[in-house]
Amino acid sequence: MNLAQCIDKLVAQHGSLRAAARAAGLDAGYLSRLRAGSKDAPSNVVLDALGIERVISYRMCRKPAKPLVQMSGANAAAYHGGEDDGL
Repeated sequence: MNLAQCIDKLVAQHGSLRAAARAAGLDAGYLSRLRAGSKDAPSNVVLDALGIERVISYRMCRKPAKPLVQMSGANAAAYHGGEDDGL
C-alpha cells in the first residue's frame, strides 16, 4: 500500500480529509499535499500521528546495471561496512 492509499483509508475511517487531519493534529492542506504526492517523505513524527508505518522493500530487476569493481583489503572492508558478503 502506498502513502496515498493509507491516507485514503484514514479519510474513509474519519469521514473526510479534514477530519482525518484534525484527528492526527495535522494541517489539512499538508495532508492533502501528501495524499496528492506533491509532498513526499513525511517525517516519522507525522507518520506516527497518522498511524502509518514506512516500510521499505526491494525487488529483483532484470539484470544488474554494471558489475562491482573487485576490491581487496581495507578498501573492501570499508565499502562493505566490514561485512563479508562473498564478493
